[in-house]
Amino acid sequence: MVDFSQEVSETALAVGKIPSGLFIVTASQGDLKEGYLGSWIQQASFAPLLLNLAIRPGRPCYDLIRSTGRVGINIVGHKNGGMMQL
Repeated sequence: MVDFSQEVSETALAVGKIPSGLFIVTASQGDLKEGYLGSWIQQASFAPLLLNLAIRPGRPCYDLIRSTGRVGINIVGHKNGGMMQL
């Protein structure tokens, strides 16, 4: 049996720091890669570690997340905010 307690602890600490703001949400399967700019992600539980995120059904990323069960979430920090300006 593998002990994931250290990994889960570090992940839980990171998730606990999720602020309100902007997130780049990604999903992939093989060569297919999709993503979107999300603004609503919240921690739902510590044990098990669960997150809620908002995405409209029918978006390409939605279908990938549903089919793979995997998602990547990147927090756009204040130092990266300039990249979001037009």
